[in-house]
Amino acid sequence: MGIIRHPRLGVPNGRSRKARPVIQTLRAISVPIPPPEKGQPVAAVIAILAREENPQQAETPIQWILLTNRTAETLEQAQQMLDCYFCCWQVGPFSKF
Repeated sequence: MGIIRHPRLGVPNGRSRKARPVIQTLRAISVPIPPPEKGQPVAAVIAILAREENPQQAETPIQWILLTNRTAETLEQAQQMLDCYFCCWQVGPFSKF
């Protein structure tokens, strides 16, 4: 289930980086997790790798892996999960109040 796409998103200012547009490649794969004991079913998670392509000079490429139990059989499903994660990442600092 290799999914590849080049979504474009804006990365905001960070502690050690300037805001910039980012083009990423997405890849998704189902990863089986062996059961802790014999006789139990094998579980699986979907791993989505988002990796920045061609970062600007002197910038460290942005990359992360999102693990989920949601299905990502299509590019749209993988992109939707990444979008939801990105929204949570932006809202996170505000939820600490």
